[in-house]
Amino acid sequence: GKGKKGGGGGAVVKELTKLLSTSAEIEEARGSRQQLERQHRALQGELTPLLAIPTMDELDQQISAEEQKLTEVQNEIQAVKDRMANASKPPSNSTLGGGRMSSGGYAAAAHHPPNRFQKRPPPKPLDPPTLKRKINHMLGEYKTRKRKCMDFAEELSEAMEKKTKDVLGEKVLGLDTDEMEWGCYEDESTGKVFGTKTKPKGRGGLLGRKNNGPVGLGNKNNEGTEISIVKIPAKYKDV
Repeated sequence: GKGKKGGGGGAVVKELTKLLSTSAEIEEARGSRQQLERQHRALQGELTPLLAIPTMDELDQQISAEEQKLTEVQNEIQAVKDRMANASKPPSNSTLGGGRMSSGGYAAAAHHPPNRFQKRPPPKPLDPPTLKRKINHMLGEYKTRKRKCMDFAEELSEAMEKKTKDVLGEKVLGLDTDEMEWGCYEDESTGKVFGTKTKPKGRGGLLGRKNNGPVGLGNKNNEGTEISIVKIPAKYKDV
């Protein structure tokens, strides 16, 4: 009886072994699964931008909303134009009666500001202290901007291994320096004279064109006429 039982158990084991997958089959199944997962991710990557495209209904709604905004902006622009046109018109006879305005006239006068295009009186001249402070401010701005410009030109010339005057010339920056415009000028705050005493181009620099006239630091042109140099004044100290 025991032999029969042992033979039957061996047959069952053999049948179960046939049902189990081999290691090669398991590896093949894993490879197929990984390949399917990669294909699934690739399809998702292609499908995501397609799903982000709006439908025709969504596009129609967006177009309608933008058209409504455009209409509102156009109405606001037209309203502003109407107010400007009404402000430039003189009051009509219907709003003026016997020296008095009707209720509608008062409302219109309150709604529309005075004519903004009428000529205004010329500004009053500045008092001397205010004018001096303004001149000091402009002198400070001029010197600060010139210093920054020259620092940049010098750093650029070092980087390009060129002379500063070559960098300032037409081939690189094309700047018109004070020396080029004025030829020669004096900084009265330091008493130093810059540039060469030659006749300028006559176009004028930051402080305008030079005036001709006899001065102590002038040049003479070919006709023997003395040409004055530009003088940059010193800052006022009594303000």
